[in-house]
Amino acid sequence: MVKDTLRGLDKFKKPYEDDSTATVCGGVLTIFVPIATLIFMALYFEQLRTAEYPSTLYTKVFPGSDGQREMNFLPTTKCTASSGCWVTGFQSELQGGSTNGQPAERRCRYYQQGEELIDADRVIYYSSDPIDVLTVAWHSDSNFGLSYEVNNVVGYSAELDVQTTEAAGAIDENSANAYKIYKGSNLMSLVRTIGVDDTTVDTWTNTVTSEDGTPDTASNICCSSNTIYDSDNNLLTGSQYTNPCAEPQAYQTRIQPYPTYTEIDIIDPFDFNNWWPDIGGTFSMFDLIAGLVAGFYAGQVAKKKEKEEEEAAAAVEIVPTHKA
Repeated sequence: MVKDTLRGLDKFKKPYEDDSTATVCGGVLTIFVPIATLIFMALYFEQLRTAEYPSTLYTKVFPGSDGQREMNFLPTTKCTASSGCWVTGFQSELQGGSTNGQPAERRCRYYQQGEELIDADRVIYYSSDPIDVLTVAWHSDSNFGLSYEVNNVVGYSAELDVQTTEAAGAIDENSANAYKIYKGSNLMSLVRTIGVDDTTVDTWTNTVTSEDGTPDTASNICCSSNTIYDSDNNLLTGSQYTNPCAEPQAYQTRIQPYPTYTEIDIIDPFDFNNWWPDIGGTFSMFDLIAGLVAGFYAGQVAKKKEKEEEEAAAAVEIVPTHKA
């Protein structure tokens, strides 16, 4: 009865309407294919669950000033100089608004040691104009003026695994591992990681391109302006806030973005469009292998049956007929 049931399940019989070609092996293999596929799917999805998600990498041009509708910002950044920092940000609509269609004015803002730069001074975009950069001046015995936060993506899964190095508020024994901005000129490189849930993590790092930290009194408006604001855009009064570039051990740094940046898009392996081709291909492979095995077995059975029939025919004694 079991054999008859298995023969009835055989989808590899040739032709399908000819039940005489059905075999027990074919029935077993017919059951094997979906079971093997289900086992493969279980192992496949378990591997997806535990393995790092795949990703696609793109290189893109860093947006210019005309792309400010989607502004890019430097990460949390703090002044580390004991003198405080005089900051002139990129020209943007956040610098105080525009009037009569004119671009927003660039302002010089003073930040105390340990104070975070506001959004207006963290705007960053690519510009061919060497004047339109983020400029920071300070005077102290330290070659570093700023420290910034770094969000490092160390794992790709349903949620991005991010390790954060906080920005330092001063140059001391606690700031050894913090990322800092050296005097001179610095290029900021961006790696943007976009998770499967559209979470975006920007990873910024700097590269020193020049160690000449001599203040540029011709282009750094903080060097000569008597109009200095604090981080709340209040006008500061007092000689200690003006002309910082004339102080002993005065330094500056100029910050620009690298012309291109890297975008990493994380692929969701559990998305139907991503896993179905693998499962479908596996099912087809199992089905093909089972069909080949069933066909080979059916051929052997047919040959054996044919041989048995030939032997049976040869064993039949043919009795001659004699006329009396």
